[in-house]
Amino acid sequence: MAGEKGIRVLCSVIGAGQWSEVEYLFPPHYTVKTDFATYALKRFLDDKGTPTDTVVIFGVESAAWAIVDKYLPEAKRKVIPEVKYQREVDDAFRTIKEALLELGPCTLVLDLTHGYRHHSFFLLLMGVYLSMLGRLELEAVYYAMLPRGEDKAEFLNLKPFLVLLDTVMNAKIFKGTMHAVGISEIRSSIEEERNDLGRRNLIREASSLYHIEGILKGLEELDTQLSVNFTPGIAKKAAEISQRTRELLPEVDKSYPYLVPFLESISSDLGALGELSQRPLWEMELEYAERCLRLGRLTSAAINLREGLVSWACHRWSGCPERKCENEGECVINGREYRERLTFALDAVARKQMVIPDEEFLQCATLYNKVSDLRNKICHGYLGHEEGVTRGRIEKKLRELLDSLRETFKGGRP
Repeated sequence: MAGEKGIRVLCSVIGAGQWSEVEYLFPPHYTVKTDFATYALKRFLDDKGTPTDTVVIFGVESAAWAIVDKYLPEAKRKVIPEVKYQREVDDAFRTIKEALLELGPCTLVLDLTHGYRHHSFFLLLMGVYLSMLGRLELEAVYYAMLPRGEDKAEFLNLKPFLVLLDTVMNAKIFKGTMHAVGISEIRSSIEEERNDLGRRNLIREASSLYHIEGILKGLEELDTQLSVNFTPGIAKKAAEISQRTRELLPEVDKSYPYLVPFLESISSDLGALGELSQRPLWEMELEYAERCLRLGRLTSAAINLREGLVSWACHRWSGCPERKCENEGECVINGREYRERLTFALDAVARKQMVIPDEEFLQCATLYNKVSDLRNKICHGYLGHEEGVTRGRIEKKLRELLDSLRETFKGGRP
């Protein structure tokens, strides 16, 4: 159901008591004078071209439903307990959850202005919870604060705080799996904010958000490199984003501070990945293989073990005249032709189909055969057919091969 927007729903809470007429303000210039905030918000959404298909209002039996009859008689009413006791929390949870889910796929706009204070919390938490599960899309959260003794209240759009919740999940996933997922959704939210600033002729502020979008676009590009295990591209892109992030953090803090904790959280990981670009290609691939092994990304670890060994062997025996792999972290000569030709020789020597009177090459070929065999088994699902296969056994094999490659790269024997 994730990604299905369905109908647009305006959802609010209502309490008991009476309200006075208030002039509700929507920056920069829109105003509505009424004593019912949800009605003012609906008017604003309708007039700005984002109308809602239905309205749902939660409240206790004794709530001021008369004001709903006056302004929004078409609204669906959902009665919830007052929740004065802990035992009523479960009932409120079920009622709000079922009312929202029975709407089907929907885009939700919340108004937290009226109602008992804790009911607003319940509605907000439930909206966030179901949104994070992909059961609905939480588009916006509004609240109008009326200072005591005043008759004007500005509607605050709290949507940036929804972005915070997304960044928490994305940062944890990035740290735990080395995948930069969900960045496009964050970038889309910031793009909407930038477009809104542009419409309000706040050009400088819009320009700042454009620079932030550039960082997020870089993270999307990094995720592509991570997904295909292209280690040179990963290191290069991570270094670029890390530097750009350090440069722009003060500007981000001024223009969109909600994103700063996320960027600070992943900056150390980006910096560590970026530092790999300063290593020879085979060391870069081996270091990244070890990172993947620690994170449980066994396929990526196996792929990079094989790539690292081939890079080192290519550097050692191919006779490549430029050897860019030493200090530029990439293999560019003849479209990597030397590397791939070498793998045929390594495989043939390991299988005794070719004899080369070089003990070091023979031992490298034997190691290559082990690494390549394990990589193929992992990538193509062969390991699942082995009896007694466990994660621990696979990790142990990868660790042993990783240690053997380290010895080889230091100039010793495998």
